[in-house]
Amino acid sequence: MKNLLSLTFVVSVVVAGTWTVQASQSDDQPKQKPDAKADEQVDSSEISESAARAQATLKTARGKLIDHKSVRAQIIETVMIGNRRFRATGKYLQGTDLRLRLEYQIQVGSTKGYLLQVCDGEILWTHQTVGKLATVTRRNVREILNAAASSGDIPQNLLVAELGLGGLPALLASLERTMDFDTEKEETIDGNVFIVIEGTWKSKFSKHWADTNRQNPGIIPEYVPDRVRIFLDQKNLFPHRILYLKKPASKKVFRPMVALDFTKVVLNAATNPEEFSFASPKGVQEQDITQYYLQRLTAPKASEAKEASPSAQTPDKSTETPKSDK
Repeated sequence: MKNLLSLTFVVSVVVAGTWTVQASQSDDQPKQKPDAKADEQVDSSEISESAARAQATLKTARGKLIDHKSVRAQIIETVMIGNRRFRATGKYLQGTDLRLRLEYQIQVGSTKGYLLQVCDGEILWTHQTVGKLATVTRRNVREILNAAASSGDIPQNLLVAELGLGGLPALLASLERTMDFDTEKEETIDGNVFIVIEGTWKSKFSKHWADTNRQNPGIIPEYVPDRVRIFLDQKNLFPHRILYLKKPASKKVFRPMVALDFTKVVLNAATNPEEFSFASPKGVQEQDITQYYLQRLTAPKASEAKEASPSAQTPDKSTETPKSDK
């Protein structure tokens, strides 16, 4: 269950550096269940024809997210690994000038988890609780950005979105950087049209994951997805659903593994400055991790492998494992 919890906070921490699926049935999101099209295979003839288009669409979608004055949404995540399945819920708020707020709650067995990430435009705080263990980290995002601006070797647009600064743009930037998107198509779900793009790990990241599998060397571990599918609103390219897929060793098809749905989405509405304020809980000492990201700027090649996961955007780690219902 340790890997399962890590994967959960993985995807969620990414969107604030975030999360996930099976959303309530609102008109602003795809309404099919995560298990729908579980056995759909990728048409290889489509891949060569739509790869460039899919990659361009993802880049455009990320740019549009950054341009919004605000993004407010509820998030629902569903994790499906083997026979284990659970759901987590949260709230997402993205403002201007790096302002961000993510609240996320999860329960696995008898253990509860909580994640809060808040950025006021200068400092990004991460408050994470697993069971009785609580941690708080902080990073100076302005200092990180200033260092990024002086680094000419790394694409500036990806640095701004991905270097621990969080938000949906960071999640899309991570996917853009670590995965090759090879398929784009349109799907209509309950009368709503979505642009659906799919991708798989770039070879160097696929190899990294396979090399880390001690139980089955050469094979990507069970808790790491093989493929991702993103549902983008046809009108504004907002990513209403991000679905991570896994192909079991004995199967020829991909099946849902982690699904992240954004529901009740409101764009460009007014926000309250107090929503981006943070106060550390009593008795919990803050850990400043700004240097971690500054070091990544000076040694990007050494940090590439750590960025291969959908979640490996922060050094925050839980040390307590929730108990399974099983």
